Amino acid sequence: MSGERPDGVSKITFAARAERYARAVVDGELVAGKWVKAAAQRHLDDLDRSTSDPDWPYVFDAEACGRLCSFLQCLPHIKGKWARATVKDGRIVKPTIVLQDWQVFAYGVPFGWLHRDTGMRRFRWVYEEVARKNAKSTPAAGIALYLTTADGEPGAEVYSLATKEQQARIVWDMARSMVLRENEFRLQPPHGLGVSSTRRSIFQLHTESKYEPLGRDSDTLDGLNPHGFVADEFHAWKDRTLWDVMTSAVGAREQPLGWIITTAGHNSSGVCYEQRAYGQRVLNSTLLRHGGLGYKVKGASSDDDTVFVLIYTLDDDYADDRPADSWADETVWPKANPNLGVSVFVEELRAACKKAIASPQSQAEFRTKRCNQWLSASSEWMDMAKWDACADQSLTEDQFKGEGCWDALDAAFKTDFFAKMKLFRRGEDYYAFGRYWLPETRLDADEYPEFHAWAEQGLVEKADGPVIDVQLVKNDIAKDRALHEIREVPFDPAMLTQFAGEMLESGYPMVEIKPTFGRFSEPMKKLEELVLSGRFHHNGDPVLRWMVTNVLCVTKGGHIYPAKQVGKERTHKIDGVIALIMAIGRAMLTEEKPKAIQQGFVVL
Repeated sequence: MSGERPDGVSKITFAARAERYARAVVDGELVAGKWVKAAAQRHLDDLDRSTSDPDWPYVFDAEACGRLCSFLQCLPHIKGKWARATVKDGRIVKPTIVLQDWQVFAYGVPFGWLHRDTGMRRFRWVYEEVARKNAKSTPAAGIALYLTTADGEPGAEVYSLATKEQQARIVWDMARSMVLRENEFRLQPPHGLGVSSTRRSIFQLHTESKYEPLGRDSDTLDGLNPHGFVADEFHAWKDRTLWDVMTSAVGAREQPLGWIITTAGHNSSGVCYEQRAYGQRVLNSTLLRHGGLGYKVKGASSDDDTVFVLIYTLDDDYADDRPADSWADETVWPKANPNLGVSVFVEELRAACKKAIASPQSQAEFRTKRCNQWLSASSEWMDMAKWDACADQSLTEDQFKGEGCWDALDAAFKTDFFAKMKLFRRGEDYYAFGRYWLPETRLDADEYPEFHAWAEQGLVEKADGPVIDVQLVKNDIAKDRALHEIREVPFDPAMLTQFAGEMLESGYPMVEIKPTFGRFSEPMKKLEELVLSGRFHHNGDPVLRWMVTNVLCVTKGGHIYPAKQVGKERTHKIDGVIALIMAIGRAMLTEEKPKAIQQGFVVL
């Protein structure tokens, strides 16, 4: 495919532009956040390693990087002012894509890294997260077309994915419009790529390759053999079935490539946040090798040479304890908006920010979509960035052997979680560990994919049958008593009165706490205070995090109370948070005497 080089574009190679961008990010010449700096440093490290270590299996192929970027820059713009044709020297010129340096890095680097011996691509999936209006969909459509028509893969199957086929068609329709507008797609070889299209498929007959939209609601997901796929608006995926189908079906291909494009979202229990968290672990490896690059390194690390991760967002964990970036500070907006000044404009962001300052509802939208920050979908009781900053995945319960703890229980037996939160207090700092049970009827992989995944990971314990056997909980608390000094077992009496009596007979200090505004307000405020001050510590428990995001803060007469969100989503649970609040309430009163004794246990 041919295409004119736009005026003013540097004639250095795309590979050199990618390296130039990486060095500018690492050296601080460009405003960039923690995860982008880590990705840039990783590329520079790998370039050095590929030349200094002949046993390392990967090399960077400048030609492969440039081939993909050149292909993208030949593609026509489809929508908006970018697609307006102009007249130059008496002929009509259709505007084509012009890649910025950050895009050359984002798209060229994953295609440039090859296996030293086989020549196959190193990266098997890409996670690209960036704020709205930063030109994600157009290059994604081009990448899908490249994988279909120009990647040298016989019988390539490429898919645009989304939870609904209609959503999947957004990127696919853009690609089809490119095919219809660009003659060289449709001309037969050797003059073109020999591409045709229908309303449901883009195909190349001489290689028997195709590109189609596919949703969870599509007619069939059987018999797929994908060479590549683009997962659009991944944050909105509530069901992981399509993702699991795709990632398990690529095994027959030599160099499959899955490409995730997304903005930040709200669902921290979904497959998007799961893949994001894994990507952060991969980048943590680079951060650890370089002393954090000016940031605190939190969570585990993973060395995975097959994953490329690029997350554009604001920073909240500087090594020198500077405060987190303020979403209202326009000097940090480029961290989430690398295309600022090209497809995103400061004046537009200023107007949206002004509205966000005046409106809490608009604030959540601005922070999530324009600053690319993951937030709770609730009324922002908890600052989730601060919550995440309290995570320490090195924490284990064994580290508190012999110490006093509170084992708080919030019970359900058929439809909800049975949650136990174990809380320790060391001076002014609090440490929490969660344990959760669900009946097997709530762990169906199709109906409750997140719950099923957690059970598979050992984060939730499955109870056989439709009802949770309380003996499972009793056994778990008995293990706690063998390891710690159980000071109290706070519980909601709604469903646990008989259980509490049996536990009392076994010598456990049961504390009955009825859920009211008066009893929950102070410990709920205390929990928020602890999180904001960094004096609350957890092990990164994804189940508890998800439950925290589900909490709505209800106010009444100066008191606050946790309520769960109401809406179409059936799985908004907060059981672990309720138990945690009860435990904190009792830990706050460590030195106080019980108010009353009834039936042998404390009643509040």
